[in-house]
Amino acid sequence: MKKMTWRAYTVTEEREVEQALAHDELTTGEKPVWAQVSEKAPGELVEWVARTGLEVVRGKGMLPHDVWLTHEAKAVESQAHLSLFGEV
Repeated sequence: MKKMTWRAYTVTEEREVEQALAHDELTTGEKPVWAQVSEKAPGELVEWVARTGLEVVRGKGMLPHDVWLTHEAKAVESQAHLSLFGEV
């Protein structure tokens, strides 16, 4: 499986979501397509990220206010598919 690159941002206010997206695009040269947030993330954080139009995945082992972004769509789809069958 291809190694994925995620970039993590701490988000405590709604405006920080757009700042994270802009910084991520500036860093990679591509717009992120997936966001991963903690299963323990506050509901408002999940709503803020969902409003951006990114595919949102809930994850374990993350801090509650962290938002991880990636532009590697195919790698994430493969990972999500494999995790359904307990292979990850």
